Amino acid sequence: MATFRINARQIQRINARLVATGKRLGDMREPMNLIGLRLLNTREEIFELQGSPAPWKPSQRAIREGGFTLIDTRALLNSMTQLKAKGQVFDARPNSVEVGSMLKHAAVHDDGATIKQKRGKKTVTIKIPRRRFTNLRAQDRKAVVEVLEGWIGGLFDKGA
Repeated sequence: MATFRINARQIQRINARLVATGKRLGDMREPMNLIGLRLLNTREEIFELQGSPAPWKPSQRAIREGGFTLIDTRALLNSMTQLKAKGQVFDARPNSVEVGSMLKHAAVHDDGATIKQKRGKKTVTIKIPRRRFTNLRAQDRKAVVEVLEGWIGGLFDKGA
């Protein structure tokens, strides 16, 4: 026969750890920073793969020059990754993290757009296809869960 005993002192210690862990869960900047770094790394991967999970439609410039779409000057990619070492690329808050680009044209490329330009007396319509690079892929969601599970498990291991 197997038995399990727990006394009042053990219950009090467990309760104290749970209370301390609950307080730490109120400010999750530590895992949000880890998630931000992971998501930045996957943005680089999306550019290298020229879209993921769906491939991007190649740009006219990339077709003409034999290059890569959205990587001609690397300005868009660098706007998300260049400052990584300085910690200024993503905004980690107590319960969230934002990863993206501050460039005005980033949303146009990410979401796609139809732009009308006047050229002399003519109006020209330019269609920019959607080329997602801020999307959360299945593997990104899995990475986020792994970071959070590891962090929460660590709270209990450390005794909060």
